[in-house]
Amino acid sequence: MVKINLALGLEAQATLMSARRIGVQGSETEGFFRKYDYALEGENRQTFDLTCAGYLGVKAGIKLDLNVSFTGLAKLGKVGVSGEVGGYMDLWGYMQMHLLNDGTMDKPDISLSGGPFIL
Repeated sequence: MVKINLALGLEAQATLMSARRIGVQGSETEGFFRKYDYALEGENRQTFDLTCAGYLGVKAGIKLDLNVSFTGLAKLGKVGVSGEVGGYMDLWGYMQMHLLNDGTMDKPDISLSGGPFIL
């Protein structure tokens, strides 16, 4: 007998920030009118967060069943013994990843944390 259980949970979040100043200015007395548009600090800031948690369980062994019933009396019931012999392993894990690009970086800043837990 071999049984495998698996569970997985994911969460993701992404952000893209745009920061620009757009405006117009002019003067009737000086006779000019102009539009301005420029990027502020934080323009094109990108973040991505991924969280993952999971479980893997493995059970392997031998299942034994011994039943006794009498001919013609099977509807009344039976007497038996059942047992399992074997081993199991549970593995739990957690991982979190954070990615940041503030718009001025050549490469994004990536941090990764997490780990397994074996029972």
